[in-house]
Amino acid sequence: MRHTKKNYSFGKNILFLVLLTGLLPFLQGCDENAQNAKEIKFSSRGGVLEVIVVTDSTKWNGSIGNALRDVFMSPLPGLPREELDFKLLQITPTDFTRFLKIHHNVILITVLNDNTATGRRMKAYFTKETLNKIRQNPDLFMIGKSDEFALGQKGLYLFGKNNAEVAENILKNRDNLKEYFYKAERARILKRLLSAGASEQKELSQLVYKETGLRMRIPSGYEVAKTDSNFVWLRRMGKPYDRSILITYGNYSSQDMFQDSSLVNWRNYFGYKYMKDPDTTRKDSYMSTQDDFVPIVSRNVNIDNHYAKEVRGLWKTKNNTRGGPFLGYAFVDDKKGRFYYIEGFIYAPNEKQRREMFEMESILYSFKL
Repeated sequence: MRHTKKNYSFGKNILFLVLLTGLLPFLQGCDENAQNAKEIKFSSRGGVLEVIVVTDSTKWNGSIGNALRDVFMSPLPGLPREELDFKLLQITPTDFTRFLKIHHNVILITVLNDNTATGRRMKAYFTKETLNKIRQNPDLFMIGKSDEFALGQKGLYLFGKNNAEVAENILKNRDNLKEYFYKAERARILKRLLSAGASEQKELSQLVYKETGLRMRIPSGYEVAKTDSNFVWLRRMGKPYDRSILITYGNYSSQDMFQDSSLVNWRNYFGYKYMKDPDTTRKDSYMSTQDDFVPIVSRNVNIDNHYAKEVRGLWKTKNNTRGGPFLGYAFVDDKKGRFYYIEGFIYAPNEKQRREMFEMESILYSFKL
């Protein structure tokens, strides 16, 4: 399903950004003294999976904006209701001031043949040497920057000779562009989950390692729901979100184990054997994969320098009393000849679930062999 184009303008989001950071009065004071004091970098701020796009309205409403929305604002698969992957907030270059420069994630669009005042303003972010290098290398279309305007910030400069070239490169490189911000967001979320106020449960992390040979950082709030020789179920019960982490393994036999159908059979086997709904004594309360009319979606990823197969889909209890989204990763420990499947899933039938599933993703990405 393609996302319907909307006018996601800066004006509609400025109040949100002001309330989000809570730093406007302080930063305005800094602006007044900027000429007499050395610039200080503050920690970045912003919503999860939220990106500021610095470009003029013509480009935002044209091919470049369409490409950005197609890449970043498509519905995320594996959720029971449509939720967009990222939230984009467009602002004009003249509005990209000190206050907005501290956002977590920033994309700056530069079109080299744009000689308007706006185009010159965007090109001013580059040195003459960099501009010459860009013009001489047609394959170069992006430059990543860390901490350029604020600590903990990820910036991305996207450029090309004309609008069509910029838009084309955005569409061609959708996975790399999204992963650039995914990686930064996962690190931020894991840092928050394991901070002093909600520290890592080292006892649970040690239990996971002892039972499975897999190292994973487990935030506070999770408890052991069930363990067996090749199975660990951790659960964080609460309202409105009931979160679970599964870690399973077995002997690796062939690459066929990474087939979507094989992964469905794998998780259904453990669901039938172990995943009983504690709220009911009915025999048909075990967990299964709801792939009869919503197929799972898979892709190849790299985690901790290991190949992994990512799968997203919906789970349900066989009696249809509970259900929700799941996210799983399958990979192999070559030294042990062991096939792993780890998964995070949630139950929250009346809530939005994109952010919570990304939190599960951040935890799962912390594994190390």
